[in-house]
Amino acid sequence: MPELPFVIATTGMGYGGDPSPPPNDGYHAVEKAQLWVAGVEKPENVLSDDTRKYFEPPETSPRNQGFHWNGSARSYFRVGKGLGDNMVELLTK
Repeated sequence: MPELPFVIATTGMGYGGDPSPPPNDGYHAVEKAQLWVAGVEKPENVLSDDTRKYFEPPETSPRNQGFHWNGSARSYFRVGKGLGDNMVELLTK
């Protein structure tokens, strides 16, 4: 199914830092690949969402655990909403 719409969420939480535009200085190689800045042409039916912007710091999260978004339902909701919004964009092109 080469035309299947597909949305990718980055692994942004674990590496920290604010979102930045390509070439995404300070991003881990995995994040760069998920954002398609690794030198590979991105298909029109694929969108990526930089999840760094959804991170809730420990001060406003249930836990300070350094993984799983510090247990923040707000962060999880934002990731899901971002992915859903991107899918709507793909399906309404």
